[in-house]
Amino acid sequence: MQEAATDFVCIFGILGAVFGTIGAGQNYNCYPVLSMDNVISGLTHSISGFASLYIMISGMAQLKKK
Repeated sequence: MQEAATDFVCIFGILGAVFGTIGAGQNYNCYPVLSMDNVISGLTHSISGFASLYIMISGMAQLKKK
């Protein structure tokens, strides 16, 4: 179960970081660039991306098909 969970976090953490950051670009039309909404959105998506990068670099995820 732990291997499946780390694989899931590894894959969808990177996808969430990339697409969440790209999708958050639509907020710039409504809010100033350095508003709290945009900063919080960027931080939360960056955290998921860096967490999955840490999992991949440290070798915690195997990414095996079972």
